[in-house]
Amino acid sequence: MDDGKPRKKILVLGDYGVGKTSLIKQCINEEFDDQHLTTLGVNIALKEISMRFGGEKADIDVELELWDIAGNKGIADIKREFYKDGDGAIIIADLTKENNIIDCENWIKTTYQIIGKIPFIFVGNKYDLVSEDDLNMEKIQELASRYNTPFILASAKFGDNTNEAFHEIAQKVA
Repeated sequence: MDDGKPRKKILVLGDYGVGKTSLIKQCINEEFDDQHLTTLGVNIALKEISMRFGGEKADIDVELELWDIAGNKGIADIKREFYKDGDGAIIIADLTKENNIIDCENWIKTTYQIIGKIPFIFVGNKYDLVSEDDLNMEKIQELASRYNTPFILASAKFGDNTNEAFHEIAQKVA
Protein backbone atom coordinates (compact mmCIF):
# COMPACT_ATOMS: atom_id res chain seq x y z
CA MET A 1 0.00 0.00 0.00
CA ASP A 2 1.46 3.33 -1.04
CA ASP A 3 0.26 6.13 1.22
CA GLY A 4 2.51 8.72 -0.39
CA LYS A 5 5.05 8.80 2.44
CA PRO A 6 8.63 8.25 1.44
CA ARG A 7 10.04 5.00 2.81
CA LYS A 8 13.70 4.96 3.76
CA LYS A 9 15.72 1.83 4.46
CA ILE A 10 17.77 2.27 7.64
CA LEU A 11 20.46 -0.26 8.56
CA VAL A 12 20.70 -0.80 12.32
CA LEU A 13 24.24 -2.05 12.90
CA GLY A 14 26.56 -2.92 15.75
CA ASP A 15 28.27 -5.79 17.50
CA TYR A 16 26.42 -8.71 19.01
CA GLY A 17 24.61 -7.73 22.22
CA VAL A 18 24.79 -3.93 21.93
CA GLY A 19 21.00 -3.57 22.09
CA LYS A 20 19.96 -2.99 18.48
CA THR A 21 16.71 -4.94 18.83
CA SER A 22 15.99 -3.39 22.24
CA LEU A 23 16.37 0.15 20.88
CA ILE A 24 13.98 -0.60 18.03
CA LYS A 25 11.41 -2.21 20.35
CA GLN A 26 11.61 0.73 22.74
CA CYS A 27 11.13 3.24 19.94
CA ILE A 28 8.24 1.41 18.27
CA ASN A 29 6.38 -0.20 21.20
CA GLU A 30 7.81 1.64 24.23
CA GLU A 31 8.75 -1.70 25.77
CA PHE A 32 11.90 -3.34 27.06
CA ASP A 33 12.56 -7.03 27.61
CA ASP A 34 15.43 -8.14 29.86
CA GLN A 35 15.72 -11.35 27.84
CA HIS A 36 18.62 -11.20 25.40
CA LEU A 37 17.27 -12.29 22.04
CA THR A 38 19.86 -12.88 19.37
CA THR A 39 18.94 -11.68 15.90
CA LEU A 40 19.59 -14.37 13.32
CA GLY A 41 20.08 -12.74 9.94
CA VAL A 42 17.79 -9.72 9.89
CA ASN A 43 14.56 -8.47 11.45
CA ILE A 44 12.63 -5.69 9.73
CA ALA A 45 10.36 -3.21 11.50
CA LEU A 46 8.58 -0.06 10.37
CA LYS A 47 8.55 3.27 12.21
CA GLU A 48 6.70 6.34 11.01
CA ILE A 49 8.39 9.62 11.87
CA SER A 50 6.67 12.99 11.63
CA MET A 51 9.11 15.85 11.48
CA ARG A 52 7.62 19.15 12.48
CA PHE A 53 9.37 22.36 11.67
CA GLY A 54 6.72 24.70 13.07
CA GLY A 55 2.96 24.93 13.04
CA GLU A 56 0.53 22.14 13.81
CA LYS A 57 0.93 20.05 10.68
CA ALA A 58 3.93 17.82 10.02
CA ASP A 59 6.15 19.20 7.31
CA ILE A 60 7.47 15.73 6.46
CA ASP A 61 6.22 12.24 7.28
CA VAL A 62 8.74 9.49 6.62
CA GLU A 63 8.42 5.76 7.07
CA LEU A 64 11.63 4.18 8.27
CA GLU A 65 12.17 0.56 7.29
CA LEU A 66 14.51 -0.54 10.09
CA TRP A 67 16.80 -3.42 9.17
CA ASP A 68 18.05 -4.92 12.44
CA ILE A 69 21.06 -6.84 11.11
CA ALA A 70 22.74 -9.57 13.18
CA GLY A 71 25.93 -8.41 14.88
CA ASN A 72 27.91 -11.61 14.44
CA LYS A 73 30.73 -11.53 11.96
CA GLY A 74 30.09 -14.97 10.43
CA ILE A 75 27.47 -14.11 7.84
CA ALA A 76 29.33 -11.40 5.94
CA ASP A 77 28.29 -12.58 2.46
CA ILE A 78 24.62 -12.69 3.43
CA LYS A 79 24.88 -9.26 5.05
CA ARG A 80 25.93 -7.75 1.73
CA GLU A 81 22.41 -8.43 0.46
CA PHE A 82 20.88 -6.87 3.60
CA TYR A 83 22.84 -3.64 3.04
CA LYS A 84 21.64 -3.23 -0.56
CA ASP A 85 19.66 -0.01 -1.16
CA GLY A 86 20.29 1.28 2.38
CA ASP A 87 19.45 4.98 2.68
CA GLY A 88 21.06 5.51 6.08
CA ALA A 89 22.41 3.72 9.15
CA ILE A 90 22.33 3.79 12.91
CA ILE A 91 25.58 2.42 14.32
CA ILE A 92 25.14 1.28 17.93
CA ALA A 93 27.78 0.85 20.62
CA ASP A 94 27.43 -0.72 24.06
CA LEU A 95 28.74 1.92 26.47
CA THR A 96 29.49 -0.74 29.12
CA LYS A 97 32.20 -2.21 26.86
CA GLU A 98 35.12 0.17 26.58
CA ASN A 99 36.33 -0.78 23.09
CA ASN A 100 32.87 -0.99 21.60
CA ILE A 101 32.97 2.68 20.62
CA ILE A 102 36.02 1.95 18.47
CA ASP A 103 34.13 -0.95 16.87
CA CYS A 104 31.56 1.56 15.56
CA GLU A 105 34.15 2.79 13.11
CA ASN A 106 34.56 -0.73 11.71
CA TRP A 107 30.81 -0.90 11.04
CA ILE A 108 30.77 2.36 9.13
CA LYS A 109 33.87 1.40 7.12
CA THR A 110 32.23 -1.92 6.21
CA THR A 111 29.05 -0.12 5.19
CA TYR A 112 31.00 2.28 2.99
CA GLN A 113 32.82 -0.67 1.35
CA ILE A 114 29.58 -2.52 0.62
CA ILE A 115 27.22 0.26 -0.52
CA GLY A 116 29.15 3.51 -0.47
CA LYS A 117 28.73 6.58 1.70
CA ILE A 118 25.31 6.96 3.27
CA PRO A 119 24.14 9.23 6.11
CA PHE A 120 24.44 7.69 9.56
CA ILE A 121 24.49 8.42 13.27
CA PHE A 122 26.20 6.81 16.23
CA VAL A 123 24.20 5.73 19.29
CA GLY A 124 25.80 4.79 22.59
CA ASN A 125 23.33 2.41 24.24
CA LYS A 126 23.11 1.29 27.90
CA TYR A 127 23.79 4.82 29.12
CA ASP A 128 21.86 3.91 32.28
CA LEU A 129 24.53 1.32 33.19
CA VAL A 130 27.58 3.59 33.19
CA SER A 131 28.60 6.46 35.41
CA GLU A 132 29.65 9.82 34.02
CA ASP A 133 33.19 9.04 35.19
CA ASP A 134 33.29 5.80 33.20
CA LEU A 135 32.25 7.43 29.94
CA ASN A 136 35.13 8.29 27.66
CA MET A 137 33.52 11.42 26.24
CA GLU A 138 36.77 12.42 24.56
CA LYS A 139 36.77 9.19 22.51
CA ILE A 140 33.06 9.58 21.74
CA GLN A 141 33.42 13.21 20.64
CA GLU A 142 36.52 12.45 18.58
CA LEU A 143 34.70 9.69 16.67
CA ALA A 144 31.60 11.82 16.09
CA SER A 145 33.62 14.80 14.88
CA ARG A 146 35.79 12.63 12.59
CA TYR A 147 32.62 11.61 10.74
CA ASN A 148 30.77 14.89 11.32
CA THR A 149 27.75 13.09 12.77
CA PRO A 150 25.97 13.04 16.11
CA PHE A 151 26.71 10.53 18.85
CA ILE A 152 23.55 10.10 20.90
CA LEU A 153 23.70 8.60 24.40
CA ALA A 154 20.65 6.38 24.91
CA SER A 155 19.04 3.79 27.16
CA ALA A 156 16.82 1.19 25.52
CA LYS A 157 15.77 0.06 28.99
CA PHE A 158 14.33 3.41 30.05
CA GLY A 159 13.70 4.92 26.60
CA ASP A 160 16.14 7.79 27.09
CA ASN A 161 16.93 9.39 23.70
CA THR A 162 15.67 6.39 21.70
CA ASN A 163 13.10 8.43 19.77
CA GLU A 164 15.65 11.20 19.28
CA ALA A 165 18.02 8.75 17.59
CA PHE A 166 15.41 7.67 15.07
CA HIS A 167 14.31 11.27 14.45
CA GLU A 168 17.93 12.25 13.87
CA ILE A 169 18.47 9.60 11.19
CA ALA A 170 15.08 10.44 9.61
CA GLN A 171 16.20 14.06 9.23
CA LYS A 172 19.43 12.95 7.59
CA VAL A 173 17.72 10.75 4.99
CA ALA A 174 14.49 12.72 4.33
